[in-house]
Amino acid sequence: MKDAFCRFLADCTDRNLGWETIRKYKLLEKEMVERFGLRPVDGVSVDELSEYRASWGMALHSAHKKIERMRAFFRFCVDRGWIAENPAALVKVPRYLKAPTLPFTEEEMAGVLAAVRKHPDRPPGPRLQVKTFINVLRYSGLRIGDVVTLSRDRIHDGPVFLHSHKTDVPVRCPFAG
Repeated sequence: MKDAFCRFLADCTDRNLGWETIRKYKLLEKEMVERFGLRPVDGVSVDELSEYRASWGMALHSAHKKIERMRAFFRFCVDRGWIAENPAALVKVPRYLKAPTLPFTEEEMAGVLAAVRKHPDRPPGPRLQVKTFINVLRYSGLRIGDVVTLSRDRIHDGPVFLHSHKTDVPVRCPFAG
């Protein structure tokens, strides 16, 4: 198991996966090596993986993602010929309804902006920067990571074009400079 994960993680690095994805795969490695010891990958059954899943005690969406990572690891092992079948492919994912992310209500936004006003502005300037940051998030619909890296020279009259850091796809955002 340990050797298979070592090779899997090296492949993830070679494929230039994001550091956060690799971090989650390393966490999965740590947990699975602790749980299944030094057994070979073909010595882990579907029932054992289902029992492992039952021990998580995490949000359903998180469990779904973790099962996807577990399936990817075992698919890698199948592709390498180390096991005949992917036992994780038979582990059922939990059903859940993803609640839509709704914008803040007017009352919630008033609370956020009131908190900004309460923050000391020493030296002068940070309070205005935080308020501007919040308003760009509020009116643009961009993710925090994209607003953090948004430079002033990208904002002109009309739309802003940038690459989303999370998905690495072009984003067109209407803005007035």
